[in-house]
Amino acid sequence: MSLVPARGSRDGSGRHLYLSIFQRSIHILCYGEAVYELLMAGYGHLAIPHGHVPDIAYTIGQADVDSGYWLTRAGQARIDARDVSEFLYFFEKDLTIELQRRRPDLYFIHAAAVELDGKAAIIVAPSGTGKSTTTWGLLHAGLRYLSDELAPVDMATMTVHPYAHALCLKSEPPGPYPLPLETLRTAETLHVPVRFLPTEAALLPTALAHTIFLKRDVSLDHPGIREINAGEAAVRLLANALNPLAHRGDGLDAAIEIARHTHSVELQVAGLAETCEAIRVILGASNHSLS
Repeated sequence: MSLVPARGSRDGSGRHLYLSIFQRSIHILCYGEAVYELLMAGYGHLAIPHGHVPDIAYTIGQADVDSGYWLTRAGQARIDARDVSEFLYFFEKDLTIELQRRRPDLYFIHAAAVELDGKAAIIVAPSGTGKSTTTWGLLHAGLRYLSDELAPVDMATMTVHPYAHALCLKSEPPGPYPLPLETLRTAETLHVPVRFLPTEAALLPTALAHTIFLKRDVSLDHPGIREINAGEAAVRLLANALNPLAHRGDGLDAAIEIARHTHSVELQVAGLAETCEAIRVILGASNHSLS
């Protein structure tokens, strides 16, 4: 990975962008400067100066100025998207599936991931519970960014690989956590490029120490913490695994192993500041105000 986003090369037919994700090379041929800048906003932190033989190759373009987008992956049919939001959704979905195919040794969990003092915590929750918003708040509390929705666990080392693409929110965060002016705003989502996050992103796989399952209860004014045993944690991890069939026991063995090696809790979320403070307590950090 590159600390400074690499600028893509040009040729007569388009602009080339190379990414490195989970030690796999992705080559993207972009037709149009707007398409290239859009991908740089989303994935620029993962850019590398050049690539060799790519593991995954895309060609991407814009149908016309201020109109829809299209993408193709080598050997696959073209996918058309009506707008930026739909395009980013299609691209992210396809890329995630292809990365899983090329790294079946990693156990992919639908979860956010953050790091504090050299230890990682994955934050697991149903869509709409606030994984990404909670992650955004935690970055303001000094934690480092690994990912907002995808936590690939290396079962051999029990580490979480970083996936530092733009943090994606569905709505404006509350309170003292405003989004930067550089946020990419679409009709449905808000994307904060990694270089504009309040703290730096982690660059290397990080030892997994905590699993936090978020649960929303609108009646609560303060977060509630409940310890979870390995059996319950394993079942909930398996339910959020994206590639369980690539692992022994249809993914259950890996879920049990992760649960046995981590401290697992259920956290009833309340206000964002209070929820982030509770997570810092769970991670063993010093208790302090997040204002």
